[in-house]
Amino acid sequence: MPAVLLAPEEPAPLVLDPSDEAPARARRYLIDRFRELGHADDFVGRLVVTELVPNSYRHVGTGHIVVRVFADVREPLTVVEVWDESRSLPVLQREDLCAERAGRHLLRWRTRLGRSTAIRNLDLLAVALQARSYRFVKLYQADEFPTRPPLLWVFAFSPDDHVRVAVTVHATPGRDWAYYEAGRGRHGYLCPCGDTKDAADRVDAVLKHRMFPSTW
Repeated sequence: MPAVLLAPEEPAPLVLDPSDEAPARARRYLIDRFRELGHADDFVGRLVVTELVPNSYRHVGTGHIVVRVFADVREPLTVVEVWDESRSLPVLQREDLCAERAGRHLLRWRTRLGRSTAIRNLDLLAVALQARSYRFVKLYQADEFPTRPPLLWVFAFSPDDHVRVAVTVHATPGRDWAYYEAGRGRHGYLCPCGDTKDAADRVDAVLKHRMFPSTW
């Protein structure tokens, strides 16, 4: 059944075609709705539609995408809904424990056993990035997934687009630790832990390059 018919009519939803323009339109709609609802900070809402709308058009690809933003009966909560026409539920992929080659198992286990060290270094980096007005989400505060690597998602927004980078911390030879861009293995190396200013500079450079690839 079309998503337009599935979604309730009130409040007036935003109906999108599955295209590259959909996320920017969804963010503008959410900003306007949050303003109408009296919310001064729309960061989390923009993050939600920025993640869910692209998922809909990349993985479904057909039909309309419908976005709704409305006040929950349990004020001051606000509900952000993204509807599409897929009948499938999202599938959580298992962590790939064989991603790294043999010979690096010791560093990998140091990283897992040193989770508190990694989190402490990510917290220090978050403070340095907050001073530069970057927004971030710490995916290591809850204890539901204690075996998952801690990640610090850092975001930069413009009125019509956004870029992001996920930073993690790994053990390195010599009993040291270093910041890495998550998902890139050894190629994601940023800098050693211990100098948060240098680390913030590296993250800043990555985000600026992604936001302005032709000029930075």
